[in-house]
Amino acid sequence: MDSGADAAVGAGAGSGSEVGAGSGAGAGADSEAGAGSGAGADSGSEVGAGAGSTAGGEVGSGDGVGSGSGAGASVGVRAARELMADAVAECRAALGGAADDEERFRLTDELGSSHQQFGELLARCAADEDEALLAEALSQTEQAVAVFAGLGPAARHDRTGAQLTAARLAADLGRLAEATAHARAVLTACDDATAPGPGDDLTAARRADASRLLRLLEERAGK
Repeated sequence: MDSGADAAVGAGAGSGSEVGAGSGAGAGADSEAGAGSGAGADSGSEVGAGAGSTAGGEVGSGDGVGSGSGAGASVGVRAARELMADAVAECRAALGGAADDEERFRLTDELGSSHQQFGELLARCAADEDEALLAEALSQTEQAVAVFAGLGPAARHDRTGAQLTAARLAADLGRLAEATAHARAVLTACDDATAPGPGDDLTAARRADASRLLRLLEERAGK
């Protein structure tokens, strides 16, 4: 399902374009950091680095799947959108038949991951000035945040990863107040977290990313 979306975009974007590995839907009930949260503590990350920024920081020039704009790219985006919309619909349908709380948690987490991967894929497809596609990516990412939030503390890492991505997408769109709200929500979630166990430094990394992002947003607002 994920590889199909990647292939659809790659086929439409023209030669040399590639789609990243995506977010890996369905992190599972015991996952502490979904593969798609992309919240690396890259000190070189920047706000408004261009379309397709994720919580891990800047997206390199080779990541611009939609940069080869034209009919082929549009077809690729449309096919990818249809595939990911089907994935989200399948998750929602499966939730209706969940047998117990454990299965319901797993399927809900998978739904959130599907929304997040959908958003990341759209962001990668967006050209630098394609605000409509970036806005759609932000909407999908915010839906992921809402789904993860409904799972409580057990999905905190998934939620904060998605929320950092939402903050950067909002910044790329020039929505500085919205980006600031997302970044502050990450800080609040990290502050509310219990002390991490040995070797679990993801909460600290997320806090550092959110703090750095807030400083950059304040600098942009002050210009």
